[in-house]
Amino acid sequence: MTLTPIQVDKVCTDLQTAVRVEKSSKKVRKIESDFYRSVLEALRTLRIEADGAVASDIEKYMKIKERIKQVETDFTVFFQLRFSKLMRLSLHEVDGEEWNQLTSEEKEFLEKQKQTIQDMIHRFTDTSERETTVPAVTTEEIELQPVTEQKKVEDNYVLLRITSDLPPISQPEGDYVLRNNDIVHLKEGFANMLISRKWAEKVQV
Repeated sequence: MTLTPIQVDKVCTDLQTAVRVEKSSKKVRKIESDFYRSVLEALRTLRIEADGAVASDIEKYMKIKERIKQVETDFTVFFQLRFSKLMRLSLHEVDGEEWNQLTSEEKEFLEKQKQTIQDMIHRFTDTSERETTVPAVTTEEIELQPVTEQKKVEDNYVLLRITSDLPPISQPEGDYVLRNNDIVHLKEGFANMLISRKWAEKVQV
C-alpha cells in the first residue's frame, strides 16, 4: 500500500517529533500503535517514487533520495533511543502504565528480552548442580582432545561428547569448562555420571 504525499509528510513529521520526545524523556512515551508500519510504508512509497523518477527527472530523483536518507537517519536515531529504554525495562518488572506505552512490536521484543535475561540469571545463579553433582577432578582425570586424534585411551577412560554447557570444574591449577559439543576423555565414574544426567553421550570409536 502506497501513501499519498500528505500522508508521507505526516509520517516524516511524526518521526521527527518522536525523535525529539525520546531525546527529552528518560521514560518510554506512548506512540501510535501503527508507528513502525507507517514509517515502513512511507519509505516504500518514497522508493517507488524514486524508481519512477530516475529515468525522467534526475533532479526529482535526487531530492527523493535525500528525503529517504533523512527518514532512515531519523528512524535510526529514534530506534536507538527507544530500544535502549526497552532494554532497561527488560531488567525489572514492567508496570501497567509502562506496558500501555508500548506498541505490539515493542511488547513482543520486551517479552523475548525478559525471557533471555531470566534464562541468563538462572544459569549464573543456580548453584545446586554445581555444588552437589559435579565432583572435583584432578588434572590426570580429564584430558581434552580433538575428535580427529586417534590417541589410545586407557580402559578406565571413556570418550564422550558433551551435550550441555556445564559449570566450571575448579582445580588447583585452574578451572576446566566443558561446553556443548566438546569431545573429551573422562574417567569412567565421572563420565557415567554425566551420561546418566544426559549431559554427555558416549562416542563409539
